[in-house]
Amino acid sequence: MGLSVALRDVVVHYGGSPILKNISLSIEAGEGLVVLGPSGCGKSTLLRTIAGLVTPAGGRVYIGGVDVTNTPPDKRGVSMVFQDLALFPHLDVFENVAFGLRLRRLAEAEIRRRVVEALELVRLDSRVFLHRRVGQLSGGQQQRVALARALVVEPEVLLLDEPFSHIDLDIKNQLLEELKMLHNRLGFTMVYVTHDRFEAVEVGDKIALMRDGEIVQVGRPMEIYRMPKNRFVAEFFGEANVISGEAVGLAGGHVVVRPEDVVLGGDTTYRLKGTVVDITFLWHYLKVEIESGGYIYKAYVDLDTPISLGDVVEFGWSARDMYVIND
Repeated sequence: MGLSVALRDVVVHYGGSPILKNISLSIEAGEGLVVLGPSGCGKSTLLRTIAGLVTPAGGRVYIGGVDVTNTPPDKRGVSMVFQDLALFPHLDVFENVAFGLRLRRLAEAEIRRRVVEALELVRLDSRVFLHRRVGQLSGGQQQRVALARALVVEPEVLLLDEPFSHIDLDIKNQLLEELKMLHNRLGFTMVYVTHDRFEAVEVGDKIALMRDGEIVQVGRPMEIYRMPKNRFVAEFFGEANVISGEAVGLAGGHVVVRPEDVVLGGDTTYRLKGTVVDITFLWHYLKVEIESGGYIYKAYVDLDTPISLGDVVEFGWSARDMYVIND
């Protein structure tokens, strides 16, 4: 079972500029948390602060309930997979994966046993890959080696900094599925950083959404999607129609309606009329954009919906499918 992780009022500055602003966050033992947000919002800095690679100017970091704010990285029980993987190109797969075990001065037989076991965990056949050089591996295979190197030390907490950002989509999806399976099987606590909401939903039990060095909202994916706290959350975590409250007869604030809840025709609580200005094929559905009253509304409709550019259509949504936000 993994260890809990907690940050309390953590502040980090780079060159006098605030990168993390009074961050407080709790991650339960064995939980998989994804830190999601746009580039430059402080995600990687938060991860490195947990790892001990960044020392906060203020606040405390706890792992397993123990204050580790001033504890060296190698004494924290964490392991990290970096965005650039940080593999050693002059070493073969065996020595790359064995690196952390050698630092722990384990017996050679134990090192070999655990390296082979770790490679099998990430679905690399040790009989084939054990003595290959990093440069002889594909991008996906290198990702697996980096993950094996992190897992071989049996960490209580696994930290991953956008580890699959530079590989093909099909391989990425496969690795995400396997990472989720390993997390469920081995029970370590996982903190995964990404700017991609699809990755976040695939791998995370919970999501912490960041902006400008602050955590804006924490929750399960469906909770954030259906109940965003503000406009930034609504628009970053999926496509959204964000409409002024006055447009639907509400005083103040805005209304969030997801495109899949917009209905063409039909009997709905709110009904509008507009002109179709764009249609996009998105594999399982069509995204239709409709101009009405100065707004562009997005709707997802079935592929066989009879609709063309320039059509004047009635559309709307039910009251239960909209969520009111204040900003």
